[in-house]
Amino acid sequence: MRGFTMIDSKTRLLGLIGNPVEHSLSPIFMNYLLRKLNLNYRYFAFGLQPVKLRDAFNGFKALGFKGINVTIPFKKEVIKYVDKLNEDAEKIGAINCIYNTNGSLVGFNTDYLGFTWPLKEYAERINNSNVLLIGCGGAARGVVYALKRFKVKSIKIVNRTEENAFEFIRWAKSIMGLSINISYLGDSESVTNSLLDDINLIINATPVGMSPRINQNPLPKDIVFNELQIVYDIIYTPWETSLLKMAKRYGAKTINGFPMLIAQGLYSLEAWFEDIKDELFPLYDEVLSFTREFLKV
Repeated sequence: MRGFTMIDSKTRLLGLIGNPVEHSLSPIFMNYLLRKLNLNYRYFAFGLQPVKLRDAFNGFKALGFKGINVTIPFKKEVIKYVDKLNEDAEKIGAINCIYNTNGSLVGFNTDYLGFTWPLKEYAERINNSNVLLIGCGGAARGVVYALKRFKVKSIKIVNRTEENAFEFIRWAKSIMGLSINISYLGDSESVTNSLLDDINLIINATPVGMSPRINQNPLPKDIVFNELQIVYDIIYTPWETSLLKMAKRYGAKTINGFPMLIAQGLYSLEAWFEDIKDELFPLYDEVLSFTREFLKV
């Protein structure tokens, strides 16, 4: 399948499912990578309604899709439609990457690997740190799975739904075996400046602030950050969310979701094309530059 750059009768399909997907940059940089690697594949984004998920998965098998990425809000829902989960995905309970191997669908989670990518240079600061995690959906599960590897000291959860938060904590303790202190604070209004003084890493794992609702903020507007904190918003459009702008004004280190997006995509390609995995991550900086240029940021 190597050596083709134009669509022909042998071109195979890859894709992304979610709702919404109109904002997604995945088709931009994934197709760039496919061309760069001379792979005869094309990557498309498909916006789906929940009631159409079963039909979609039947279609993926029938049409011979090699791989599918999954985004909000389907990362937990789609588990019922795959035939097998790898070890990481089984523990996390959410998938963002599916590999079609001879008609059998295998679910992976590359989100946690992508989330970890830009944090590696701050490993010493993160070890034994106190974390504030906003949200407890599928993306947040990958975040906590990654944080366990960093050996953080504590995790405080902010979420608008108490029931979902306690279910998330139960999963973290019983399924993932998290032994550190993890607790529920309440909704975003429960976050105060005195509480934040003891927090080293703030993570937004919700879509609050994502385009087109770029003026929304997952924390109260009167929150004050400091220069010793890291504020990580996994949203990548816009480039700088309202939360990151606010944190930047106070000198905090800010990380957007762009490095995570690129890295999880490369890890997905690694799952689908194991024979070229050594060629993928050397392209990281080039892909990041290409996509930034596309966005003009």
